[in-house]
Amino acid sequence: CQRWGDMRYDIEKVWKPIQQQLFNDQKGVEAEALQLYQKKPKKAIEFLTNYSINWGDEVVKEAWKLGDYIWTKYDEKF
Repeated sequence: CQRWGDMRYDIEKVWKPIQQQLFNDQKGVEAEALQLYQKKPKKAIEFLTNYSINWGDEVVKEAWKLGDYIWTKYDEKF
């Protein structure tokens, strides 16, 4: 990417908060999954699957918005 030096700041504005939230939530998610697993393993699998799907959907949605933004902001500068 020829304009990475410029684009990376726009990208970091979107991805850093998402990454930080995931890191901050990790211990709680693991604790809840472990608690569920100890009682009903299938519930833990369901919980982690739903957690992953929800975050996957959110990240893809943000990636599309970011892609559109970058495309329009930098389209004449490539």
